[in-house]
Amino acid sequence: MKGLSGPGGRWRPAPPGEAHDLESRDGRRLLKVVPAAQGVRDLHGWVVRLAQLLAERSHVARAILVVRVPRMSAARLRKEWDSLSAILRPGIRDRLALVFLSDEGPWMSADDLELRGLAEALGAVGRGAPPSTDTYAASSAPTPGFFEVFKLILLRRLSRGGPLGIGDLVRRSGFSYPTVADAVKRLESSGELVRRSHRSIELAAFPRQTWSEVLALSRSLRRTTLFRDASGRPARLTALLSRIEKEAPPGVALGGVIAGRHWDRSFDLHGLPRLDLCLHAPAEDIDLDWLRRVDPALRPASAGDVGAVLAVHPVRRADPGYSPRKGRMPAADPVETLLDLHELGLHAQGEDLIQRLETPR
Repeated sequence: MKGLSGPGGRWRPAPPGEAHDLESRDGRRLLKVVPAAQGVRDLHGWVVRLAQLLAERSHVARAILVVRVPRMSAARLRKEWDSLSAILRPGIRDRLALVFLSDEGPWMSADDLELRGLAEALGAVGRGAPPSTDTYAASSAPTPGFFEVFKLILLRRLSRGGPLGIGDLVRRSGFSYPTVADAVKRLESSGELVRRSHRSIELAAFPRQTWSEVLALSRSLRRTTLFRDASGRPARLTALLSRIEKEAPPGVALGGVIAGRHWDRSFDLHGLPRLDLCLHAPAEDIDLDWLRRVDPALRPASAGDVGAVLAVHPVRRADPGYSPRKGRMPAADPVETLLDLHELGLHAQGEDLIQRLETPR
């Protein structure tokens, strides 16, 4: 393992800021090693990040994820891998490989010499052998706590509120001081955050590196619930919106395209592809029974369902940051709106909104 990235080895350390740890000398193979993933969410997150990287870099022939998930069996891993593989485009799936390390022995998504060699070289990782710093730089996927704290810090920048006090961040997030401090430390280590006087912090610039990580994991971090119309009738989103505005309980705000138009009067999109709602839910339980009164034909939809007409995104922090708007319901904040636009595939509109918010008024 120690010689994996040595002078005579095939692998070299990846440039700073990259999602992967090592790359081949010709740059056509990428390797990410996660010695102790926190669970299924971490596994999904790293698969998505590497898939996104492959989509952006057509010259890369293969990206390999070597992962150990404590207390996960090889059978469960195979099930999760099959589920993830099914939603990837063939051009991405065929270039992504997985090596799973467990006490039962390694499991590989393909049986070839390269993966077997990595399994043998890295098999001790996570079983008590310390990881070699010249082999990879260990990092973990963003947690839900980090996600909520990061959104508040980014919101502060987009709303031009100036430095944000740590105490205020604890109060508005509703998370403990250690959780907030860890989030601040993570952003500081990436070079995206600076400390100011009186125990306050702010982003040095728009945090592109962390934003990309968050976008790659947004579906699992947000725990979005999708709904489709099971009646078979053509979707009438304006009528659905009208019923939602009458029945929605307190704590619900409009996101997506509607919020995009609220924050940017020149928002460039005609029509309404889907309704997006933010639901303030600091506790784990989410009550969606009121949607039955809105439309009994609404049924849960699977991720990626092109027929989804409604998405509900829980907001877990103490302060949801909603904004009053014309109509019965408030608008979700700009960060939640940007996440909605990304999930809808409206990347150009999202970038335009970032530029509008970042441009001095």
